[in-house]
Amino acid sequence: MPRGAPYRVTADGVVGISGTPKVLYGMTIQSGATAGVVILHNAADADTAANVRLNVVGTANRMLPVPDIPEGGLYFPAGVFADIDANVTSTVLYLEEVRNL
Repeated sequence: MPRGAPYRVTADGVVGISGTPKVLYGMTIQSGATAGVVILHNAADADTAANVRLNVVGTANRMLPVPDIPEGGLYFPAGVFADIDANVTSTVLYLEEVRNL
């Protein structure tokens, strides 16, 4: 299991405390009959494509670990907003909230 606390996400929204910097260490995606897409924004909302840090396409009917995350984690200085499409059953993000940098 990756480092960090598990956050199960099933709908669009802020993950953890809004605006708090976070490091993503791992992620799994479970999709339904069609491959789902999860987009993680470095922001408190999904207003701008410029804030996209990770865009992952899942695999239909499988729980899939995400290999695109560097070993040291992926830093989100403005916090994490998860944009989950209708084909995603759930996703688990393994995050640490960064306080006192």
